Amino acid sequence: MSAPETHKIVDPNGHFGRPERLEVAGLMAGQIAHDFNNLLTPLLTYPELIRHEINQNPVVNEYLAIIEKTATEMQFLTQKLLTLARRGRVGKEVLNVNDVIVQVTKFFQGILPQGITIKSELAEDLPSIIGNSAQLFSALQNLYQNAFDALGASGTLLVKTEGLHSDRPIGDEGEVPIGDYVKISLIDTGAGIEAAVLDKIFDPFFTTKRAAKQRGSGLGLSVAHGIFKDHQGYIGFTSKVGQGTAFCVYLPVMRELPPEVITKNGAKEPVPLSVKLNDLPPLGKQRAPRILIADDEQMIRKLFGLIIASEFREALIDQAANGKEAVSAFSVGYHDLIIMDLQMPGQDGRESFFEIQKICLKKQWHMPPIIFCTGFTPSEALAEIIKDSSIHCLLRKPIKAEALLDVIRLRLKK
Repeated sequence: MSAPETHKIVDPNGHFGRPERLEVAGLMAGQIAHDFNNLLTPLLTYPELIRHEINQNPVVNEYLAIIEKTATEMQFLTQKLLTLARRGRVGKEVLNVNDVIVQVTKFFQGILPQGITIKSELAEDLPSIIGNSAQLFSALQNLYQNAFDALGASGTLLVKTEGLHSDRPIGDEGEVPIGDYVKISLIDTGAGIEAAVLDKIFDPFFTTKRAAKQRGSGLGLSVAHGIFKDHQGYIGFTSKVGQGTAFCVYLPVMRELPPEVITKNGAKEPVPLSVKLNDLPPLGKQRAPRILIADDEQMIRKLFGLIIASEFREALIDQAANGKEAVSAFSVGYHDLIIMDLQMPGQDGRESFFEIQKICLKKQWHMPPIIFCTGFTPSEALAEIIKDSSIHCLLRKPIKAEALLDVIRLRLKK
């Protein structure tokens, strides 16, 4: 079976000349995901604290397990919203699309109905692209799932890759420019797409599925579109009712390695102090550790304080509602460890980090470990600060109690 030529193309600037729909939805999804992550943190963390406070009670433990399971499912949906929002930049690498497709295929094999078959025709010597394998995995996973939903209990999904040189624009309106691409085709033998919804399938939150069938329906194709857009790619499709659907993805071939990101808005990046975990001085036996929690959510500050107090009962815990308050609190009283939200109004966590670094240099204080917390994808500019050998680290919201305590224990040596 061969794929019919793609006619409808979604370019990086939007869906059929309507970029506002996806951009506005992305902004909304990002804010919703940010709020969800803050709300999910206590839902995933308080059950752990409750277990430590009560005796073994099978009934209560069962209730807590249900809360945790529900919160985990909500966390998966939040990740879809974050991908749709495309908050922050992701690291890029030289990669072969075939490797990603093999991983996605393996993911689905063994969990599909016996009547569904996946066939692969992957081109040898496929040109490399510049991209993020985890992001592409997520995008293709959504396209696979969309095809399986269309197939129902039986049918075939054919996945093809090829190197393509286009000497003329592709698409009804020439959306794909002349150039060299890696083309990915996903062709299913499903029911096809009704003509009435052809122009809506990439719309965020649009779905023809019943809500009970699959939570998060309506985000899959929007998420995929956003990821391909971030890769300067294009996605198109053609469909016939009763005969199936073919999605085609065009990703530009790598021409040269991109330069490393060393500036922000044209300004030279500050250089973080090079301090390793082994360089941390032990706390004196007679001195209680002093910890600063900086987060614009009061609920998170209170929760993190309870988690820390559950193990470090002698710790002195200060709080700050934003980056400026955190810098001010640190400047008047040294803290042995700082827990800092990355996204805060006014002055974010990264900017506050460099302000704290200046204070340490000026007062000849030892740079304290900083645990950054975020629900978004961190920027590449943060990578140098939280590299593996650094005393600083990053935790992704929602954060469980034991994960937070683990990184604190490692940094508060006694």
